[in-house]
Amino acid sequence: MIGFMQGRLSSPASEKIQEFPWDTWEAEFQLAGKINIQLIEWTLDLRGLYENPFMTSNGQIRALRLSKEHDVEVTSVTLDCFLDGPLHRCHPKSGSQSEMKDLIAVAESAQKLGVELGVLPLVAESGADNHESLLALFAALSEVEQKCNDLNFHIALECEFELDMLHWISKEIEHFTHVGFNFDIGNSASLGNDPVRELAIYGDKLLNVHIKDRKLGGKTVPLGQGNADFLSISKELTELNYNGNMILQAARGEPGRELETISNYLRFCELYGWR
Repeated sequence: MIGFMQGRLSSPASEKIQEFPWDTWEAEFQLAGKINIQLIEWTLDLRGLYENPFMTSNGQIRALRLSKEHDVEVTSVTLDCFLDGPLHRCHPKSGSQSEMKDLIAVAESAQKLGVELGVLPLVAESGADNHESLLALFAALSEVEQKCNDLNFHIALECEFELDMLHWISKEIEHFTHVGFNFDIGNSASLGNDPVRELAIYGDKLLNVHIKDRKLGGKTVPLGQGNADFLSISKELTELNYNGNMILQAARGEPGRELETISNYLRFCELYGWR
């Protein structure tokens, strides 16, 4: 089912392409219902993490009410809080590091909202990772496996890595019952990965898809204007019988025309059978 990344139906509050829309998060439920989008992927930033409505009792009550009122579900949350403050090491620029208790707090809040999936970014913005640092992350995730299972909370790794590293990661996490992968179409295209080969590596562990386009070695661009091979990806997802979420995380358009931009992206997705 098609959904959108929270904040994409709001004008940006800063130069960031993605951040929690503090002033307009409630209005986005109504706007999503207006164009028949039934899914929102919530966004959690490091700044104000514990004040985010996702994490507060009053915010959770309001979110559940809006979800029911506009028939728009929150089924996943992107954990950008752990991009700026990684769980397994200090961020090389900010020096911030989160703790596993923060992940558990997110998982406990997610249970109250009926959210079963957190997308954990392992991307360039969080600083370079290597085998050693990733092993530290996997050891930490192993320690909270039972707790996550008790809360019915799964973690999808969003990995901005080439195929050899993805293959190694897939082997390292194959014993986990609560960890899988998020396929970011744009990040894969930017790296020059063959998407069919990439999905063959971890398709059996695929939990979520981010719909995005990027130029080879470049930044995010509107859907269809980058190097993503959407036709091959669509065919491969069909072969895998993937029926999980497809979350629009595509490039922003002109500020103030967010509804039009997302509507155009929905029409693009329909070309590949994504609804």
